[in-house]
Amino acid sequence: MRLNDKYRPGKFKDIVGQEMVSEILKKQVISNKLAQAYLFEGRAGSGKTTSARILAKAINCTSPINGEPCGHCDSCRAIQDGTSPDVIEIDAASNGGVDNIRAIKENMMYSPSISKYKVYIIDECHMLTTSASNAFLKILEEPPKYGKFILCTTDADKMLITILSRCQKYKFKNISVNDIKKQLMLISKSEGYIPDTLDNIVDIIAKVSKGAMRDAVSILEQLISSNITSLKEVISILGISSNARIFKLLGNLNRRDSASSMETFFKALEDGTDETKFCTSLIDALRALLIIKSGASTNLIEMSKKDIFGLTKFSELIETKEIIGLLEIFQDAFNNLKNAMSKNLIIEIAIMKSIEFMKSQNKNCITENISNETKEIKKTETKKETKDNGLTEEEINALKMKKLTKTIKERQLVLENKVRNVADKKEGRAKEAYSKLADAIKSSGFTKQQNSDVIVIIAHTSFKDILEKAISNKSLNKMINDCFIIDGINYTVKLD
Repeated sequence: MRLNDKYRPGKFKDIVGQEMVSEILKKQVISNKLAQAYLFEGRAGSGKTTSARILAKAINCTSPINGEPCGHCDSCRAIQDGTSPDVIEIDAASNGGVDNIRAIKENMMYSPSISKYKVYIIDECHMLTTSASNAFLKILEEPPKYGKFILCTTDADKMLITILSRCQKYKFKNISVNDIKKQLMLISKSEGYIPDTLDNIVDIIAKVSKGAMRDAVSILEQLISSNITSLKEVISILGISSNARIFKLLGNLNRRDSASSMETFFKALEDGTDETKFCTSLIDALRALLIIKSGASTNLIEMSKKDIFGLTKFSELIETKEIIGLLEIFQDAFNNLKNAMSKNLIIEIAIMKSIEFMKSQNKNCITENISNETKEIKKTETKKETKDNGLTEEEINALKMKKLTKTIKERQLVLENKVRNVADKKEGRAKEAYSKLADAIKSSGFTKQQNSDVIVIIAHTSFKDILEKAISNKSLNKMINDCFIIDGINYTVKLD
């Protein structure tokens, strides 16, 4: 038996992720105030047809318990086994012609055989032809008292408005990653599938299924039947990239590290990652960062709590405008993937565009309107002293890096103003040379080199000669390096 059939919910309380809809339907069963027609709308695999079957059982059950079907009476067992003559399921995708609707009309003439109501569950009802929809509308206008219709669709906008107006509508939401993960863990343990990396495996399945429980269980069944227990094999089979790798790429992009960024992507390809899925995962992560930056509820993010926690910490190290810029770049890349001769080339170009974009942010993020620079910096540093109580080492390091990045930008402005002050006191070619140096400092990016006390200047090619000469000049080199004595550390300034 397929796992989706074996673990298909038999009661409202067992339906995962649709608690509100289930509660309303139970109350209707208890009060016996039922609609003539229901419309369940939601993505494939969200529980629409399962809910329709349970509703059909509940309203025909001879001994319902608090709105739930008992599961033991003749009617419940017949519906559960798919043998009830009074509950008819129709797939409109393959049986959506006018003749199929006429057959329903003829069948409706006969009262239920063993149940209280005759229930028609029409799946993918938006696929009914125009003539079939008009014929079905006439049935809805004058249905027999014992007739009930439950329509399931992934796209209600394609249905006739006149049909929609005669239905009681329920929206089935995408099932959250955490809800899918919990259900997969239960199924895995029941099936005796408990690899060491189970937690990571179900995380990936929940992410890939995009809110569809049916898809998630189907993927799990594939892994169980093939006895696949290696996380690397799972990633390869699904053609996706783990969130850990996506987060590593984001970190590399934020550090403006083109080599490491490309290597991260190449390793993903070596593991069998599909370029489109890689791009989708990256866009999902950037969207999650944008939601975190906005201050909105993290419930909007379809990721595990562990991944959301990791992104929340990372969000402290990146600016909102940088996230938006990266989103635009990779969204364009995603749009270009469909017709690309070389999909990996599209992603590689997007990565290099992102690096250049992030470098340009370094150049343009200089704090404006700072007066009495040195004194102001000392005040800022004093205010920025934070207590580390209750923070993890990673969080402390992230805060220190954020503080240092801001301080470097402020010192960059101090340096620029010092050079301009010198230029104001000069004349002729000397004045012009110092002014050009000040412009070069303003237009360049200053960033700390990883794992060293070095600050690297990332400059446009037109400014590199000017900066190189300044650094090689003993007095100017001292002026530059003196500006970057931060928290007692004498940083060495070098040109990239």
